[in-house]
Amino acid sequence: MRKCLPLILIIVITFLTFSGSLGHEFLSWDDEILVTQNYLVRNFSPMIFWSYDPELYIPITLLSFQINYALFDLNPFWYHLTNLIIHISNALLVFWLSLMIIKKRYLAVFAALIFAVHPLNTEAVAWISARKELLSTLFLLSALITYIKANDRRWMIVFSIVLFVLAMMSKATAIVFPAILILYHYAFQIRTRTLTLALTLTLSLIFAIVAVVGKSISVIQLTTTEMVLLAFRSTTFYLQKFLLPIKLSAIYGAPDPISIQNWEIIFSILIVALLITATCIFRKMKVAMFASGFAILTIAPSFMAYMKSDGISVAADRYAYMPSIGLAILLVLIVSSIRKQDFVIFILVAVISSCMFLTIEQNKVWATTEVLFQDIIKNNPTSHITHNNIGNMHLNNGDLKTALLYLEKAMELNPESPDVLVNMGVYYGKLGDYSASESYLNQAMEIHPTFAAAHFNMGGIHFQRKEFTNAIKSYEKAVEINRYYAPAIWQLARTYLKAGDQEMARETYLGLLKLDESYKGRRVELDELIN
Repeated sequence: MRKCLPLILIIVITFLTFSGSLGHEFLSWDDEILVTQNYLVRNFSPMIFWSYDPELYIPITLLSFQINYALFDLNPFWYHLTNLIIHISNALLVFWLSLMIIKKRYLAVFAALIFAVHPLNTEAVAWISARKELLSTLFLLSALITYIKANDRRWMIVFSIVLFVLAMMSKATAIVFPAILILYHYAFQIRTRTLTLALTLTLSLIFAIVAVVGKSISVIQLTTTEMVLLAFRSTTFYLQKFLLPIKLSAIYGAPDPISIQNWEIIFSILIVALLITATCIFRKMKVAMFASGFAILTIAPSFMAYMKSDGISVAADRYAYMPSIGLAILLVLIVSSIRKQDFVIFILVAVISSCMFLTIEQNKVWATTEVLFQDIIKNNPTSHITHNNIGNMHLNNGDLKTALLYLEKAMELNPESPDVLVNMGVYYGKLGDYSASESYLNQAMEIHPTFAAAHFNMGGIHFQRKEFTNAIKSYEKAVEINRYYAPAIWQLARTYLKAGDQEMARETYLGLLKLDESYKGRRVELDELIN
């Protein structure tokens, strides 16, 4: 029973800290794309293994959503509970890994608890769409622990590789696993398994190619110099938020300008240089080297994720989820260097208690879409993306007056944002001012020619004007860009019927029902075509 006490402690404290998330809603921030409006989730379709989300290859994550949907439909409680269970499992794995390398049970418990209740990890746990971070970490930690325990047992090494593949199928950022293995061998002076490393490197390369294929071309492009400078800034940014987790936000704008003349970037370069120097000086401290190296390697993939479809972000809390494991172990090691054990325990208990309080408060931010977006504006008032998202939310709710206030602010902050331009087009379309709507949509398409939403809404303008030939062209373009764009396929079927082409309407409608059966019964005239 005594051996189980640390596990029970980790489970209870983690559950109590995040239990508030069980009452949260789905958010109009990727949850719609990934879950509530995702036809791949509503059916046990093998298509998840050759589909993207729309950009990331995450079939195992989508499979977990399929299971949630099959068992509990769209009840958000069960999706949040699943996230929490995976997070608790990860905390237990962190305890196991820490125990294996630190060798002291009480320090391993503290490392696991710091990871489990740290406010920086709230986004990954409380946001349903961030499950890919949780699952990828679950399988990568399992793969690493299995590999360490394997010794020369071939079946365990094979099992470790299988777990590694599952980690990459949850999120491709797990491709750093071979580098973690090399770090482990180097830090602890263990004989390298050359064949295993070669195989994992090959698999990493394959998944890296798959990940790149899924990435769409971003509207905003960064130079190599800017990417490097942002890497310095984001490294110190994550470290800062780990050590002082206040003013957390779902969106962090990039420093302006992204230049060597920016004092934030200069300071970040100096800090990184000091960290590298410290690592070299204390390289003989095996566990510290492994922990710091683990944090650096697992944060590295995020250096390729600065460019979003509608802006540049220097960081995202969810990207720090796996790296925080290394940082938690490192923090425990630093505190444990104090010779008095009672004082060490006091400090670590104080750290964990503070983290619990901050996490419980941060967890409330993810309760609803509006609460989340208002929190982002509070912390980042110049985020045009957030103003646009709130405007879009009010558009969908029919509150056009409030929607315009937010959309105009978004336009003021970034007049060349395709997302904002499309929503302005939608706003004027709802008012019946199709000329103004068309103008905004044309601007969006000039900036981003392959923006499916712009073509879809342009189709709506033509449909309202009864210009069915042009409407068909617009909807077909939207479907060409995104062949799983169900609303565009739906409108395309309706337009074909309006244009008098019953055969094409029937064929298009049947194709839609294969993707999403929920459209059946919405229009009697389309159902009559297939009866």
